[in-house]
Amino acid sequence: GRTAKPAPVTPEAEEIISNAEKIQDTRTKLIRIANAVEQLADSEDAKVQDTLAEARKNLNALRNKIEKLIEKTKQLLYVYLDVGTGKIGRRVLMTRAFEQFNLMDIYDETLSSLLVDQKTEIAKLKEERRLEEEEEEISEDNSTQEIE
Repeated sequence: GRTAKPAPVTPEAEEIISNAEKIQDTRTKLIRIANAVEQLADSEDAKVQDTLAEARKNLNALRNKIEKLIEKTKQLLYVYLDVGTGKIGRRVLMTRAFEQFNLMDIYDETLSSLLVDQKTEIAKLKEERRLEEEEEEISEDNSTQEIE
């Protein structure tokens, strides 16, 4: 079968993709620092211990920064994917970007929360329609009774 073409890269898409790249870079830095800390952790040297304390502070700061960026990116991605038309192209574009940066966990989480919300929304609309139809039937019954 034909594969869908990715959507054009709009400014919103550009921001999401650039955030994904930053997340990947930050994750890589985190791993490097964590590995360095790990290797030096057993050192008796006081200077090394000071450096480690500093490195651990940086690790925590980076973790906080990346968490905020991930949350912001998920929100942007959610809004970007939550469209009526052109959604397949948008999904293709974002799937490729998030695969490229090894961030499919973030993409999948966002998409599944979007789909759950959409199902909930559809169920709500169906229920509202059902209730409206029931009310119409009841009011029709009432109006026929009044005539008699």
